[in-house]
Amino acid sequence: MDKENVVSVAVGGAHVMYLTIDGRVFTHGVGDDGALGRHVPTDQEGADAREIAEHNPAAVQFPHGVKIARIAAGDSFSIAISTKRRVYAWGTFRLDDGSKGFSATTQIQKEPSLIRTITNVVDVAAGANYVTFMTADGKVCIVGTVLGSPPPQRRRLARLGSEPRDYVGSPTWFKGLSPRAIFAGERHGFILSSSLKGHVLAFGSNSSGQCGMRGGSQYSEPNLVTSLSEHKIVSIAAGSEHTIMLTNDNNVLACGVNLYGELGLGARFDEIDASDKMLSPTQLHKGKPPEFFALAKPSPIVKLSGHAISVACGARHSIVTTKTGQIYTFGLGSSYQTGLVPIKQFAEVRDGMTHYRDLDWHCNPMLVRNTVTTGMFMTVAAGGATFSVFGGRTMSEEEIKGIEQTRSEEEKSICGAD
Repeated sequence: MDKENVVSVAVGGAHVMYLTIDGRVFTHGVGDDGALGRHVPTDQEGADAREIAEHNPAAVQFPHGVKIARIAAGDSFSIAISTKRRVYAWGTFRLDDGSKGFSATTQIQKEPSLIRTITNVVDVAAGANYVTFMTADGKVCIVGTVLGSPPPQRRRLARLGSEPRDYVGSPTWFKGLSPRAIFAGERHGFILSSSLKGHVLAFGSNSSGQCGMRGGSQYSEPNLVTSLSEHKIVSIAAGSEHTIMLTNDNNVLACGVNLYGELGLGARFDEIDASDKMLSPTQLHKGKPPEFFALAKPSPIVKLSGHAISVACGARHSIVTTKTGQIYTFGLGSSYQTGLVPIKQFAEVRDGMTHYRDLDWHCNPMLVRNTVTTGMFMTVAAGGATFSVFGGRTMSEEEIKGIEQTRSEEEKSICGAD
């Protein structure tokens, strides 16, 4: 994509979407369930051809004259909003039991399909198997398996364009929220309101406090996050069970599960009031030690105070872009999704030799620095299940010299001793 002017990136479970300045969409990644929106050769047609189609970004074809303004990606589906506020979708939706479907008549939609039941859309956000739409007249529409599990006799798929009485996935509309932005995590989501006190509403799973609230493990409709009443939130990123939020004064707040340091609080996590911590079902199931708490009240990542300009999340890791165009990450890096090398930690002395083990997670923000990012001013970052996508522009030698000192001071401030 080095020759295209990319303005935004959307990352799904195993695929990536790019939106260019002239309204085109490119995709690459796993194309088994139609998420790429274009033809992907089968193994029978040739493994090499399939690999080329999946690994190389290629354009998605829309009807003549259609230009795209917004994009979003779920686990196995993609959404594109045109400049005329129409919704195009492709791929498929899944339930935990493995069943899948796109509409009442289509299991896998391999090319963009116009969704006529949802119109006048100005923004979109996608979770693992749900979508949130925001319309120009101030309505919010949620489609998918995020607002609560259906009763057994109606356990069907969350599908776009379905009839209200036939499918659980029919659009659920909310009015009077005065939305100005929407955001999605794997199974939870957020709405920024321009009028309601506190400005942030959350819905979906709250099993680990990822909605920033106590008192419920699942919210079937948007609820006001009162713990944020003293903050002005401008952007939100959400992962599998954690959330990070950007404030208007360039600070970052975090809440939710802290299994792998995805909250970026480091040693400071021990200083947080115990009443704001919780032990999530996920930790209990995995047998994690009790010090791996979740956090129900959004808490500031002090090291990033005043530096951040954008936030992003993968399933178990977090990404922050700073004023100087640098990227800092934290959380799980078992697939190198943080862009960081493992930390060597003392393990034991055996047979007269010191042995170390690799820690594949980081609990403090760390600078991503390698031969690719050197000389770049990073402007785009997005996280998937086990990977990340970074983008930016190449700086001139003069720019590099002019910003070098500021970057050095920033790194010292963020990555200094706890």
